[in-house]
Amino acid sequence: MMIMNPSTSSYRSIYCGNIRETKELAQPHWLIRHMAKLMISLIVFTLVFSSFLIIGTNASSTVVEGPSESEQVVTVGSGDTLWSIASSFKNGSDIGYLVFSIKNRNNLDNVTIHPGQKLIIPDI
Repeated sequence: MMIMNPSTSSYRSIYCGNIRETKELAQPHWLIRHMAKLMISLIVFTLVFSSFLIIGTNASSTVVEGPSESEQVVTVGSGDTLWSIASSFKNGSDIGYLVFSIKNRNNLDNVTIHPGQKLIIPDI
């Protein structure tokens, strides 16, 4: 039978010693690990949030470029609709496609237009 001397042994039991001392030794590692996770999460969140802001500002441009030489500018009169304006400029093309083109060229969200509004008619 072999008897070990606890003062000369390199074996340390998890049940020996002060429990408070063990928790104090483990706390800095826990804190460092969680702080690293928190910092990485904040960096990722910041990158994702800022990229959405950059994308949103480029996509929301409502400035309409001036007409080119081949395009015409029309002032909307009382009772005019996009369909009636497009039918007067149809030149053998599909009226629905021309209405779509006018909306896109003038950055219109819907087909509502107002008297006095200036519309650029694209050359098709």
